[in-house]
Amino acid sequence: MNIELTQEQKRIRIAEARGITHAWDVPRNPVGATACGWLGWSGGKQVAVPDYFGSLDAIIPAVREMPEAMRPVFVSRLADVLIESGGREISTFDYTAADPEHYAEAFGRTINLW
Repeated sequence: MNIELTQEQKRIRIAEARGITHAWDVPRNPVGATACGWLGWSGGKQVAVPDYFGSLDAIIPAVREMPEAMRPVFVSRLADVLIESGGREISTFDYTAADPEHYAEAFGRTINLW
């Protein structure tokens, strides 16, 4: 799609793809601590939007829920993201360098969110 999105916009797109709707940003409290961050609706309940770009615990379940047929595409996209971020070739078996940001970016590209 080649659309330039901020990381927060990408985070919302992933959330929407996973069934969270009507997401909005809850303002931070005056002392700078996070009140709630992003909230949305899922299954008729208010939920926090997971930090897909900051937590493997958030993005890995999304990856695991992808259809089996999409997994090779995901692995290829993850390799592309790693190469782009490191500027070097990476073995297809060496994904230990991948962080949540890499996984979330590869996930979004795999399911054509951006």
